Amino acid sequence: MSLGGETLHRTRADRPATGTNAVEAVVELVAQCLANTSSPVLGIGVGTPGMISPDGAVRVAAHLEWHDVPLRQVLADRFERPVAVGNDAHVSALAQLRASQADTLLLVTVGEGIGSGLILNGSLHTGDHLASGEIGHVVVDPGGQACHCGLHGCLETVAALPAVERGPNGFTADSAHWAARHLGATLAVVVAAVDLELVVVSSPLTQVDGYIESVQRELRSRLHPDRAGEVTVEASRIEDIVLAGAAAAAMREVLGVVLR
Repeated sequence: MSLGGETLHRTRADRPATGTNAVEAVVELVAQCLANTSSPVLGIGVGTPGMISPDGAVRVAAHLEWHDVPLRQVLADRFERPVAVGNDAHVSALAQLRASQADTLLLVTVGEGIGSGLILNGSLHTGDHLASGEIGHVVVDPGGQACHCGLHGCLETVAALPAVERGPNGFTADSAHWAARHLGATLAVVVAAVDLELVVVSSPLTQVDGYIESVQRELRSRLHPDRAGEVTVEASRIEDIVLAGAAAAAMREVLGVVLR
């Protein structure tokens, strides 16, 4: 990607079956991208599911079967360039910051899993252990379905894309709105705790008529009446938001700023 966020070259690979092969696939993807560059490369940015350690290792990413994978070091040693590795929702929040007029917002990603990235006064808040935003693993139904993380009834099990697809009649508007209400209920706690006005959702589900409205309606219904009307939920309009965010993370790593 260019410094302005334009995609210059794109390549992809299907997700391998095992965690070790997934690392090899990442290395190959980066090599293919670098082989198609005609300008100097500022750095390499990675957006990955899971919790990331300060040194850029993936502490755990259940969907990829990664545990303590030193991803940043692997890429830095292989390609001898600056590397920024971030949680996919965190880097997505950086991309949303670039595209938004707001300096404080919550970016929520809903796909195979659910995560979020919090921007406070123009800066990404990652928490004491770089694990902020893991709302997908907040238990909302203690007697519910087993989750990849080992708990039961996590938000992901009722509101992520696979949960919508498992609805009684498959993927329907009703099952999407049911998931939206669960999402809105959980987000209300975050919004109330941080005093946010803007929540942005990045998900294929935002294409379902009324999905965003269902999230917003449920969220507002659980807030103090004096605050409820001040909170807005909207859909992100950024294509490839994780890729855009990974590029922003690489710029922040090298330049110390996120260009807007």
